[in-house]
Amino acid sequence: MRHCGLEGSQGHLRTHLVAFWLSWVVLRGCWLYLGCFWCFSAVVHGHDDFTIRIISIIQQNLKLLIKVKGKCTTDHISMAGPWLFYRGHLDNISNNLLTGAINYFNDKSNHIKNQIDGSYGEVPDVQRQYKSKNIPTIIIGDENYGEGSSREHAAMEPRHLGVSVVLVKSFARIHETNLKKQGMLALTFQNKEDYNKILEDDTFDLINLTEFS
Repeated sequence: MRHCGLEGSQGHLRTHLVAFWLSWVVLRGCWLYLGCFWCFSAVVHGHDDFTIRIISIIQQNLKLLIKVKGKCTTDHISMAGPWLFYRGHLDNISNNLLTGAINYFNDKSNHIKNQIDGSYGEVPDVQRQYKSKNIPTIIIGDENYGEGSSREHAAMEPRHLGVSVVLVKSFARIHETNLKKQGMLALTFQNKEDYNKILEDDTFDLINLTEFS
């Protein structure tokens, strides 16, 4: 009986140890979950100073990809027609990025300056060169940028090809939302007249990005 009693005590001890271990695992899991949730919330809501500093550092030395003149719909940004054949292949369909947009500096579509070597080329080709050299870029737009159909590829393509920022006089609401969903920095001019000050060879530094509305 004494032996059985010992086994019973050991059994109870093992049961308590297992229960304690399971409780510790559960509590540790909850702690990790809450910790990750807090960090994620801090990033999303912009309350994490480290994240803000990283954003500020990343958005420096941006080259101008294109300064769009006038109306620029989602069809100008991501053409439809035969390009719809590539909807399931983001890299291929990205070869139509902004091919319909008018370049402010020469009134031509799909003909922009490559700041790497000073040559002129098609928008997707120039952007791919920037991406290959890890050069961040910015798109400048006019009023109601991205109006028209809510074409998600119009937001997915610039993100895929490495564009960091879209800065415009004003956005079409749905396109602005789509850009943000893709992790793009969608900004508007505080003073719309500043649009006229941007030159073809400009390089941009976006600093003190600590407050967003």
